[in-house]
Amino acid sequence: MTLSFARVSAEYCITEIKASPVKRRLLDMGFTSGSKIRVLAVDPLKKAMLVKLRGGEVALRKNATDFISVEELNGKVCAYRQSERGENKPL
Repeated sequence: MTLSFARVSAEYCITEIKASPVKRRLLDMGFTSGSKIRVLAVDPLKKAMLVKLRGGEVALRKNATDFISVEELNGKVCAYRQSERGENKPL
């Protein structure tokens, strides 16, 4: 599932950042595989989203959230890492 479809107040684990024009910028901001993320708010028109990541808050446009794959935690541990070849694998 992509971050675009995430529910407000739910916690997610980033599983993959898909190839896109904004991938480098997302990685630089800390959006990496295995990071926990919480959705704080969504714009009423669904064009922007406010998320909490690594202790900070970041606003993202919908076009950026379409490239972030997530998995809902529901009390589970976020256990993904990036392999040497750039593939995401569960620990």
